[in-house]
Amino acid sequence: MAALTHLDLTYVQYTLDSHVSFLLAHVTLLPFVTLSAYAALVYFNRDAVILNAFAGQLANEGLNLVLKRLFRIRRQTIGNGYGMPSSHAQFAAYTATFILLHQYTRLGRVDLQAWCACAVALLVAYSRHHLSYHTTNQIIVGWAIGALFAVFYFNLTEVSCGLRVRRKSLLGKLCGMLRHTRLFIVHTLSLNDPTLSIRRS
Repeated sequence: MAALTHLDLTYVQYTLDSHVSFLLAHVTLLPFVTLSAYAALVYFNRDAVILNAFAGQLANEGLNLVLKRLFRIRRQTIGNGYGMPSSHAQFAAYTATFILLHQYTRLGRVDLQAWCACAVALLVAYSRHHLSYHTTNQIIVGWAIGALFAVFYFNLTEVSCGLRVRRKSLLGKLCGMLRHTRLFIVHTLSLNDPTLSIRRS
């Protein structure tokens, strides 16, 4: 009979006699809840912005896998594999930053929802330190990369669709390609896209 092993995806260790550790063990699983929320929101709201944020989140995770294999720095004390940068911190920072940028661009302000996302993201990052899965440096680097990638991705996929530049320039061709790709996805999947409707008006 073949040897059995376990799946580490949701395997979290915490201090048995600590209520804080028990709570943070659940907090550290919030990225999985976020992924489920993405899928539910896209299905029920039919919102292209949420689908785009989800695509960026997956790209962010891919970037994390590449960086971990590039740096090859082990975790702190618990868990197997590489720990630089922290994927949880990078995941949470991307989500919070994308929400901040989206609200500021659309509303001209940042409301309670975005600040709550930032607070949750900080809790997720701290949970990885408290539970001894990552060093402080691994968490800070993960957070910084997640936030910077969100800024880059948001400007590339959201802001560029509304830029008015010369069509024959390199930037104009890139913006046009992204705009037409977005329109194709929106029409194919029958998604609502208030961003494009506002810019057309």
